[in-house]
Amino acid sequence: MTCGFVKPHSPPTAPKKWFDSLPLNTIPLPVDFKPETDPTPEFPAASLPPSGDLFIGRKASEAAAKEMIQAYQASVKWVDWNAGRVLDALTDAPLDAILTISGMATPNFVLTDPAVGDYHRVISPGT
Repeated sequence: MTCGFVKPHSPPTAPKKWFDSLPLNTIPLPVDFKPETDPTPEFPAASLPPSGDLFIGRKASEAAAKEMIQAYQASVKWVDWNAGRVLDALTDAPLDAILTISGMATPNFVLTDPAVGDYHRVISPGT
């Protein structure tokens, strides 16, 4: 049996109740928020297109960045809730005793967008 979730990928979406659980006035920006990322030797300018996933080639304002962080977090909460529903159903069946349950996730665009989190802080270049 396989179950997959395609969120939180661009654009991050979720039902309204998940957005409502994350008021914008409670969303912090990264301490070093900038509208775009500065290149480094590990990540030259050519590897950092301007906010290609979230802001589609435009700089991010603080308000827009908070809205995107809220949308991403709401999407994550929605996926977490749905994964819990699947696990609960397996337990109730009771299939959890005979199935191996594993999970996999991939790094997401939010880690690379300077408006919501700096890739340089999260992912180290290979050594």
